[in-house]
Amino acid sequence: MEFAGERLRVFAFPLGGIGSGNVSFAGTGQLVAWQIVNNFHSGAHGTLGALVPITFFAAWAKQGRTAKATLLQTVPVAELQAPDRLSLRIVNRFPILQVRYEVDLPVRMELEAWSPFIPLNAQESAMPIAVFTFTLHNPTKQPVEAAVMMNLQNIVGWEGYRPLGEPEKALCHEEFIGNFNTLEHMDGWTTLVCQTREGNGDAFDVPVQLFTPDGEVAWLLRLSENATVHFWDWRQSVQIPLPSETTNSVVWLSDLPEAFTEEHFAQLLDAVERGARLVLCGTERHPLAVLEAWAKAPSDAEVFADFETGTYEGWTIEGNCFGDRPATGKINWQQPVSGWRGKFFVNTFHPDDTGTGRALSRPFTITKRFVHFLIGGGHHPNRCCLNLLVDGKVVRTATGRNSEQLLPERWDVSEFIGKMAQLEIVDRETGSWGHILVDHIVFSDSPIPSFADPEAAKKLLQRLPLRWQELRWREGEPMTAIMNGSRRALTVKRFWQIVGMHSDEPVQVLAQTPDGAPLIVRCQLGKGNLLIAFGSPHEWGQVGQRKALVGTLIAETGGVRYLPMTGWRKTAPAFGTMALAVKGDKRGWQITALPQHDDVAAMWQDFAEDGAFAVTRPSAMPTEAGKTCCGAVSAKIALQPHERRSVTFAIAWHFPNRYRTGRYGWALPYEYRYRLGNRYNAWFADARSVIRTFIAHHERLYRETKTFADALWDNALPDAIKDAIASNLAILRSGVVMWLEDGNFYGFEGADACCPLNCTHVYNYAQSIAFVFPELERTMRFVEWKVQQHPEKGYIPHRVIVPLGLPRLWERGIGGPYNPALDGMLGAVLKTYREFLLSGDVRWLADMFPHVAKLIRHIFEQFDPDGDGVIDGEQPNTYDIHTFGSNTFIGTLYLAALKAVERMAEALGAFNEGRRRHEYAALRAECRQRFERGRAGYIQRCWNGEFFINAYDAPGASPDVYEQNNCWGRGCHSDQLLGQWWACVLGLGDLLPEETVKTALWSIFRYNWRKSLRGFQHSQRVFAEGDESGLLICTWPNGGRPQRPILYCDEVWTGIEYEVAALLLWNGMTDEALRLVEGARNRYTGAKRNPFAEEECGHYYIRALSSWSLLLAAMGFGCDGHAGTLQFAPALSPSAFRAPFAAGTCWGVFAQTVTRQRAVATWHILGGTFALKTLRWRIGDFRGIKVTVTHDGKTRKAQTHRDGDWLTLQFPSPVALVAGTQLKVKVEVP
Repeated sequence: MEFAGERLRVFAFPLGGIGSGNVSFAGTGQLVAWQIVNNFHSGAHGTLGALVPITFFAAWAKQGRTAKATLLQTVPVAELQAPDRLSLRIVNRFPILQVRYEVDLPVRMELEAWSPFIPLNAQESAMPIAVFTFTLHNPTKQPVEAAVMMNLQNIVGWEGYRPLGEPEKALCHEEFIGNFNTLEHMDGWTTLVCQTREGNGDAFDVPVQLFTPDGEVAWLLRLSENATVHFWDWRQSVQIPLPSETTNSVVWLSDLPEAFTEEHFAQLLDAVERGARLVLCGTERHPLAVLEAWAKAPSDAEVFADFETGTYEGWTIEGNCFGDRPATGKINWQQPVSGWRGKFFVNTFHPDDTGTGRALSRPFTITKRFVHFLIGGGHHPNRCCLNLLVDGKVVRTATGRNSEQLLPERWDVSEFIGKMAQLEIVDRETGSWGHILVDHIVFSDSPIPSFADPEAAKKLLQRLPLRWQELRWREGEPMTAIMNGSRRALTVKRFWQIVGMHSDEPVQVLAQTPDGAPLIVRCQLGKGNLLIAFGSPHEWGQVGQRKALVGTLIAETGGVRYLPMTGWRKTAPAFGTMALAVKGDKRGWQITALPQHDDVAAMWQDFAEDGAFAVTRPSAMPTEAGKTCCGAVSAKIALQPHERRSVTFAIAWHFPNRYRTGRYGWALPYEYRYRLGNRYNAWFADARSVIRTFIAHHERLYRETKTFADALWDNALPDAIKDAIASNLAILRSGVVMWLEDGNFYGFEGADACCPLNCTHVYNYAQSIAFVFPELERTMRFVEWKVQQHPEKGYIPHRVIVPLGLPRLWERGIGGPYNPALDGMLGAVLKTYREFLLSGDVRWLADMFPHVAKLIRHIFEQFDPDGDGVIDGEQPNTYDIHTFGSNTFIGTLYLAALKAVERMAEALGAFNEGRRRHEYAALRAECRQRFERGRAGYIQRCWNGEFFINAYDAPGASPDVYEQNNCWGRGCHSDQLLGQWWACVLGLGDLLPEETVKTALWSIFRYNWRKSLRGFQHSQRVFAEGDESGLLICTWPNGGRPQRPILYCDEVWTGIEYEVAALLLWNGMTDEALRLVEGARNRYTGAKRNPFAEEECGHYYIRALSSWSLLLAAMGFGCDGHAGTLQFAPALSPSAFRAPFAAGTCWGVFAQTVTRQRAVATWHILGGTFALKTLRWRIGDFRGIKVTVTHDGKTRKAQTHRDGDWLTLQFPSPVALVAGTQLKVKVEVP
């Protein structure tokens, strides 16, 4: 598929190893979304994210006397301008990207970008490397000199989240220290190695407990040895959770949030008096400046509305969400509310989140600079908000923070003084957090809210050991100040000048301006110490020195010594290496390098002169703290007329020390206690090792990767299906998945750490991993059964905590949904059967099956206690809710799981002996009984003649249970046949009568498919809009939509679209299936959304890997590795079909041609091995046939059996399908 022009605007193709880090090639020609340092930062659509701004490719050419150098990207780099005439045309052949540059040079340039991606070869497909092969073509009749150059920034020490800054500061970062590059030669490859100086990290000599709401301070000291950082996240509420024992406890308090009160200040002073140490600093809302302002509370404050009359006097009320009067607390089942003043406040949770309305205040004239108010509730801009209207237009707006706590906010309205205005409280949101809380609206000329008690503030001032006449804000030209003792230089532009400072106790001035104004002072308070910086130390320290400055100030509070950083420990999170290896296709290439530089302009001048670097200079010294360096390598060639030559640039990385942080879930912010590591550590010692391995095998790695690319794209499948299958495999290169040092494969739901980890109910839809890299999928089963399963009760939480030695999410709320997801548990059963079918490993199944049996018995007891095969109670599931009542979304999963357990128990019957054999026989019988009862029960309860509904028949459930965003009642849900989809994947047959399945599928397409979504009212997230097509999650063609229907019902998810499309293919509705797939992929063209990053809760969303089922359905593929059976029944283009297949232990390409007189099928085995005993092939209505079987040209005997359109071949001895062999079956009518 080709991309150019507007279709490159939102385009980023991931490169790198599966679960090993990645970087993306963007439509601009840049390398973007650098996620090689164990970070999760791909940015919107995966197109920006973590940028390394001065890493780039460039080209140079000279013909005659004219020479020119140009960037190979359409955006500038530092002071280098983007070329005027450069465009890219890109062809997606994932896992390979082909780029044609249209550039103003006398050569034609092409690029092939790739990383190893080889089915059934997970280890080499996980190699942390990105490869770029440039081809230069001289189309003229004259010789041309040409060169390609790459400038690579050494990013060792960067954590991958904080921007590296504007181009002139891109080499600066707080944690760069001692970086350097070396130039090495490896078996003909010129290799630039980027590394860092080893040393000691910063440390305190005794343990320190740091408590702070200052994210900058927490970040700076998060890796400090002997420091434990406790970050107070005050975005939703202010709390002071200090321990009773305050020895070596330091509180760092900077600019105060609006919600900070005098009570909080008193708590901190109490702690200091008991022995804690307190650092006060900041700028506009410096704690002392705020305290002083509280004590001088403005007398001009005018309360506009506090609702203390218990009425809405002065407001015009519309809608039903405001109730009869203001609230006095939470309403109905609302969570507890806090933070309002007095007795009454506005709460639009009437009768719940579904209520809507508007309250409009009386008109007033704006006479004061600020409007202060308390606000809480949902964060829905424009839908749940408090607005200021001037001339009928919204000029200011505020929302809640998805919190039931009312927090102070303010607007500066000085530009509207003298104008008439009104306030408007709006609630138009009916989904989750669809309400707003408002109280205490006050007008004032002071930026300090009038919520504090002046007398209490004065008492707090009196408790301080320091007195002053005035705090005066001072700002001007930078001044240099020196800290006493440490001699650290401070660059000060702004600070609070304390006028008339005096104290009854000794006060030590640690730093002051050249004119004598104190900047940092220390004094004693009770048993503790108080250190005051009259500004922000973050601003005063230079880049690379801020960490040491903060650590020094903490040490200055007394009792500890701080040791600055000298380099990176080998176990530190940011420690690692990078390498760039370059080699031409054959002799004649001139490879030159500038191994280390920090001047892009000078480097460019050198390169632009003749396409090479004048002298390969020796490596420079390690960089100073706060700075890094670059290295550049050029490859130059003399091209004869019409000659084509190629050169390869390979970037490798090795950052071994992945640590668990808050992004992995259930970890404290800034916590780096648990090292996770990366799987590639077992194979590579550093980036050099990666390069050496690549050099040794690069030709084979490319050949096998290209073989897979050709199989994916050069076949008979419709373009949209090829695109959906291949492009979504890019998810395996994204930051969504990771292969950790413990050998197990893990993944989020979506990019940028969206929803941890191995979420069973979302991975229910992902088929690609199991078929392409089955060994990785089996590690996920190991984690589910051996680690996650509750040892007594048997259930499985739907999210994983790493490392695996930590406590599991047992007997506690999980989130998304709250309780363990039932669909995820049923999916674990089905996935286990899938892994058994693909591997054929009965011993593996015997090890896992006792866990399966324990889980299915748990489901019997908790969800199907009456044994009727119908689940009708609470059903936590992938829609992040708990559905109630009979439904076939969960129901067909249950039926499929029952059949899968029966099949697995049957397979183990001959393997097991004695007691276990009898147990499994009894379990088989019970599963069969429940299946037959459930099959009939779901038809009776849920079938309405067109589709399957959600029956409201939960035992003992009150009517309001169905109105909590968890049910769909009479609706037509697109996921109603999920278990049947699984049954098709696993060859389990029809779970429900065939005619009802086909009718329901037709109804899903008829009612939920929209050719155009223009005019559709989106009540939730928008993944398809305007004239785009899409399949809605649920519709109500016969009416009966609940007031609060199932969450996400109005959304469009590609993972569901592919599931339904595959079911349509399996049931002969090919046109409808293609319309679904085409509609989905037409939304991801690069113009608006990244073709490789389908969205749901985050992009690169794992549910989109249901796309592999399109291949299974199109091919009619089936596999049973234990029985040695393969099955093929093409549903598309059966007369001339060709497509790849993956059968667990082997993969290849299947092709067939069918005419009236003959049908011929071939299986080209491209990798792995399979012992074929039985082959089932749907050949159509042939009569009186002759069958010929050849294996690598040699005739093989086989027993043949006809069953309608099916031909079954049984081989007397297994046929060894191994890489490089071909099996051919020919059917002829004599």
